[in-house]
Amino acid sequence: MAYTFVQQEGQTYYYSSSVLYVLAGILICVLPLLGNNDAVLPTGNKSQFGRVLRVLFFGFLAAFFAFHVHVLIPLYHQIPISPKVADMLPVIKLACNRLLTGQPVYAPTDEIWIGTVNAYLPMMWLPYVPAQIFGYDMRWTTVTLLFVSLFIAALPVFKAKYDLPVFPTLFAGISLFLALNYFLTHGRDFWSMTEEGVVAAFYVFLAFALIRGNYYLIGIAMGFCVLSRYALIPWIPTYLTFIFLTQPRKEFRKLFFTLSVIVLIVFIIPYFIWDPFYFLSLPGIQLKNVDPFWRYNGLTDHTFFNVGLYKFFTIETARLMGNIGLLTSFIAPAVFILFAQKFQKRYRLNGRYIGFGSLKLSLIFFYNFLPMPFSYLFFPLTLISYALLFDFISAPSGTETAAPL
Repeated sequence: MAYTFVQQEGQTYYYSSSVLYVLAGILICVLPLLGNNDAVLPTGNKSQFGRVLRVLFFGFLAAFFAFHVHVLIPLYHQIPISPKVADMLPVIKLACNRLLTGQPVYAPTDEIWIGTVNAYLPMMWLPYVPAQIFGYDMRWTTVTLLFVSLFIAALPVFKAKYDLPVFPTLFAGISLFLALNYFLTHGRDFWSMTEEGVVAAFYVFLAFALIRGNYYLIGIAMGFCVLSRYALIPWIPTYLTFIFLTQPRKEFRKLFFTLSVIVLIVFIIPYFIWDPFYFLSLPGIQLKNVDPFWRYNGLTDHTFFNVGLYKFFTIETARLMGNIGLLTSFIAPAVFILFAQKFQKRYRLNGRYIGFGSLKLSLIFFYNFLPMPFSYLFFPLTLISYALLFDFISAPSGTETAAPL
């Protein structure tokens, strides 16, 4: 709510919405650790009502997907993919067309705007290649992948060993409806102009894999995430170290091998080794836009409404935000893991959610210190919490695995 509908009263809740968003995010990292095996299970079998509730939840997700399709068909006819509207999707479309026609993908994009370059990593545009091959609107890729990730994240709910708790399940469904419905009613630009639904799909899949503890899936998801946006880079060494020190070497090798293969095949070999300076210079190019962003979007006048801690900075200190975010998104998950490991036995913390908590916490600091806090960038950070919520409600003890994978 802090991220969505509260922003309709942005001036009233200018500072409090951002503080609430950060605090809520931190609590989402910490509270699941408190679940333990002492919880009393309401029943050891699936009742008829429990089966109905699972079917209803599946039907809810399916109906919500159909509702999105119904609403977005006329929207996509009305708003074209054009640089005059927004340049993100046109750049992605250009990258796909260059790949299919054998042209260099990473080169100046003067066809979009003179003097610009393609700054998107491969997994940002590769999912859209089928749309260019078969000729359908590429934005349907965004919608489809997002809901596929939600159905995957909801697998524990569909296969729960015990009856689902009624009110938490209703809460999960209603809150997801409110979060996504906001972008159908108040933020349609998200669906018509951005690709962030694909990024969110990767992060939801990563959150699901972390909770399930499948290191092949974790490696694949990590590769997809880090090759879509840079946000995962500070977290990866922390998590790899955590797994190396706490899990059997076989599990670490699964994770490291899978991640390495994805990055090598998708990015390093076909693109990075041929022009490494192109990619190393991209962060500096993007930082040049910080001052214009602050001046022309009302940040200096406090008329730009979104979550994020930019409200506590000025245009003179805006560039400092990026450095703080990079540093804290590395330190915060490391401290979180250290404390969780230290107190796990003493307070019987639930270790299943340590990996997820470290990911969420890293992203909280990375995104909330963005010097250019576009609203759509916070979407993956918000949505990954549902992978946790779906898993948690599927097992009354908070530690049972509902659908081993």
